[in-house]
Amino acid sequence: MDDSDITDFLDSDSNFELPDHSRFGAMIEDQQNFINSFKAKTSLAADQKAKDSQRKLNKLDKDIARRTKDVEEFTLKIQKLQRELDALNEEHDSIEERNSQEMKELIELETLVKNRSSFKLHPVDAQRFENSRFRLFACKSLTGIRWNFTESNDKKLVGYVGNAHTEQIKKFVIDLAKTDHADVAKQLWSMILACGFQNKPTAASTHPNDNKEN
Repeated sequence: MDDSDITDFLDSDSNFELPDHSRFGAMIEDQQNFINSFKAKTSLAADQKAKDSQRKLNKLDKDIARRTKDVEEFTLKIQKLQRELDALNEEHDSIEERNSQEMKELIELETLVKNRSSFKLHPVDAQRFENSRFRLFACKSLTGIRWNFTESNDKKLVGYVGNAHTEQIKKFVIDLAKTDHADVAKQLWSMILACGFQNKPTAASTHPNDNKEN
């Protein structure tokens, strides 16, 4: 039996009907439309989700950059404060060292004062001291020279020549590095004479107990 025989057989049967395939086509088309719509919605949702994620990432990047800048500024402030703290600690250590040295010197000075209060010269040394004191006072009375021991040193002589009788005072500052001993003596004697010490005072006026001038 070939295809033509089958066709003839089906045509001769009045009860046989071919199925309606148009209904299946509509169903398939509906399914295809649903799938396409689902794909479109899914793609749109994915795009929106991707855009939202990108915005969140951009915002996160900005937050990270801002926080990084804040951390850098905070680090610089900490470094500055640390330098200031180190300087203060160094100054504190210096002050502590100076205070310790001053306290040591104070203790030594107090010890010296205590020892000096109980110190007594030997009679021979006491006489020598008195003789030296007399000669120094006599020199001051004869020349009127008053030494500034605070400002004088190995490089310069500082003081003044004063005559209470003529009310004349001449200050001197002599550079020892540029002046020999002979010139120093000449300068001093020149000021002594200029202040009116031509006449020698009497021996009585040169004793330290009779003249209280300093």
